[in-house]
Amino acid sequence: MDNTHAVLLAGGLGQRLWPRARRKKPKQFLAFGEEKSLLQRTAQRIHPIFPWSRIWVVAKPEHKHLVKEQLPELPEENLLIEPIPKGTAAAVIMSAIVIESRFPDSIMTVLPTDHMIKNESLFRRTLSATMTWAASHPDLVTIGIKPTRAETAYGYIMVGKLQGKVDDFPCYKVLSFHEKPCKKVAQGYLEKGNTLWNSGIFAWACKSLISTCKILKKLGFNANIKEAAQTISQYYYKLPNDSIDYEVLEQAKNLVVFPADFGWHDLGIWETFYELSPKDQNKNSITGNVVARHSKGCLLSCSKDKVVAVLGLKNMAVIVEDDCILVCPRDRLQEVRYLVEELEQKGLKKFT
Repeated sequence: MDNTHAVLLAGGLGQRLWPRARRKKPKQFLAFGEEKSLLQRTAQRIHPIFPWSRIWVVAKPEHKHLVKEQLPELPEENLLIEPIPKGTAAAVIMSAIVIESRFPDSIMTVLPTDHMIKNESLFRRTLSATMTWAASHPDLVTIGIKPTRAETAYGYIMVGKLQGKVDDFPCYKVLSFHEKPCKKVAQGYLEKGNTLWNSGIFAWACKSLISTCKILKKLGFNANIKEAAQTISQYYYKLPNDSIDYEVLEQAKNLVVFPADFGWHDLGIWETFYELSPKDQNKNSITGNVVARHSKGCLLSCSKDKVVAVLGLKNMAVIVEDDCILVCPRDRLQEVRYLVEELEQKGLKKFT
């Protein structure tokens, strides 16, 4: 599979894991108790099947130095810097155009850099299966995870008929794709049973993605890929500031899914940290100098030089990091990004 490429998305803003993650150093550059950062762990996870020459990273201009510092093996030309900050749709489309211009007829897989994978060997085998399918079908391929709760921070995939198998990994037609529903709708998806979480891990032929993107046609995209790659900035500024899920996948008719169970966790939301961490006898997750009395089911965390004491709390999150404190119900942690946006609107951007 020497025509396959891996694109690591490292352009996050650090909103969902605020206040630990910030704009200057979003979550993908943090280690979270490990020796290596989430970005480094993602690259390390795929390196057995991708040489550095076929690993790409998309990042914002202000994080270029962090990528170089954490991934010194990455070739300079494989670091793709966003002309301006946008959603994942623009980042993925830019990557596909650049890769196809340099390596015609390529297959690319797209990988977020805020995941934890327990069974890395099974993950690589699943990923290889998706790329094998993408190499012989004009489909956009995604990996789906069996949901364990009505999570509103993830997209949902409605699974249809079996399309075939690759090395015993089944591939199904996607009936519909829904981006981040409300709690009630998410609960309904869970009860239907034929639903998977969207892992955000994709595979497709670069040409398949480019031909599927309706927005490129509206922008008068030049079919000459090499010429388009040289003028990628002019398209990038015009692309919508949306996710690849919303801009492409929700509208695509050629979408298929490989269900997977390799111990996937999205470390981009605080609830995952509660889910994975050890708990005390009252089901509290505690990190740092914390005293919890008559409190149950809480996520309690503080930096080393601080002390947190809570009394009579239930299912709450209290997170203290440096100069900021977050307090909210655990079931509303997915709304943290809106707090960050409000801080910026109030002229408090230095704290975000």
